[in-house]
Amino acid sequence: MNLASFPNLEEIVVEGHFINGLILTGCSRLRKIHASNNLLREVIFPYQAPGLEDIMLTNNNFREQNLSCFTRFTRLHRLFLGTDNPDRINQGIYNRWCGSLIHLLTLTRLQELDINATDINSGLKYLPTRNLFLFTFGNKGRTNARINNLKAEIENYLEFEEGETMEEWAGNEEFEDNMGKVEDIRSWQCHQQQTQFFARTMLSGEALKKLQAEQKKLDEFIIQKKNLVDVNTTKKDAIGKLNPSDKDYEKSLEKMKEAKEKTKKDFEKMNSSFLEQIELTKKYQKEQVILYLLTIASALLASINDQNSATSLTEKIRGNEEKLEFKIFSQVIIGEKG
Repeated sequence: MNLASFPNLEEIVVEGHFINGLILTGCSRLRKIHASNNLLREVIFPYQAPGLEDIMLTNNNFREQNLSCFTRFTRLHRLFLGTDNPDRINQGIYNRWCGSLIHLLTLTRLQELDINATDINSGLKYLPTRNLFLFTFGNKGRTNARINNLKAEIENYLEFEEGETMEEWAGNEEFEDNMGKVEDIRSWQCHQQQTQFFARTMLSGEALKKLQAEQKKLDEFIIQKKNLVDVNTTKKDAIGKLNPSDKDYEKSLEKMKEAKEKTKKDFEKMNSSFLEQIELTKKYQKEQVILYLLTIASALLASINDQNSATSLTEKIRGNEEKLEFKIFSQVIIGEKG
């Protein structure tokens, strides 16, 4: 059934027929979709329907798919997706929604949710329970339904009334019982959050304990080694008392110490050589600059036939190399001669 050409449609009620598809792409003003007890395999929802609050698709034949198509409908109050008709289940006609409840995390206004006999198998900790007062997730006789895995997440946390089973508790539709059920789930969710929080905070504590244990082993090892040496004996006598493995240990320590000292000396030698090389490079560069400037000075003075000034300038520069500056040298070369 294609209703995409009805953009002003606000409510759809088509129940108890044999339709197997529903196209609602252009229906952005929808507030309610009631299409239970059909043979629906797929519904193509509008991309946006900000006013959509009520979806009932119970007892259809939906193909296997997750719940991500509902994530954008954040105003939903009621969402019925399960199958509760045993005759249909026996005929293999049931809704095959699957995956995690995490896709409903954004539906904070959700009040009623039915996923009976589906294959939704995880994500109970993400179920938005702030406004929820009715939640059914029994298998309704479909014993191989993966919804049983969802029940297994919480089963060990619960305390049932005498004679009550997990299936009865999960599939119960009574209003008062559902209020208690939702409260139990909310309590379990809080417990899960606390467990995860303590697990994260204890991680650093576990690492610290491990480090302390390793430090304790090291201290015991040192004490053990010290006890092998009699404080009243010489080092030579003490080493003689050590067993072969301990002697090897002592030798290894000596070799490590020697290698460390050698590395230190090599580094100091290399560093000293490097500094000397820098000084030599600076000196060489300085001498090259001076030689270059002297060559220019001689050429300039010779070009103006002032041999006496050239000779005097050369001697002055050589005698005052440490104080030479390019500005002074320029003045001497150019000066009034220029």
